[in-house]
Amino acid sequence: GFGSTADTLSITDLPTRFSAFAAPVHEVDGHAPEELATVLGRAREGGFSVVCARTRKGRGTEREDTLESHYLPPSPRDLGHGGP
Repeated sequence: GFGSTADTLSITDLPTRFSAFAAPVHEVDGHAPEELATVLGRAREGGFSVVCARTRKGRGTEREDTLESHYLPPSPRDLGHGGP
């Protein structure tokens, strides 16, 4: 159904869960392109690994961290075209 991830699916502490499979786990700010590129480069070097990118739905828009940011299209203002 609709709702926050925490309310609909238990995915607590994913890095710990993935490390249980003996996979190298890389955590990164998913909104930092340089950091993400560095981690992805390292992840490619040695077989199977996991990258956990921390992100926020609708980051930088008026709908940040709302359910609507995941389902509704961005507004003209969100896209930098002014407007309401």
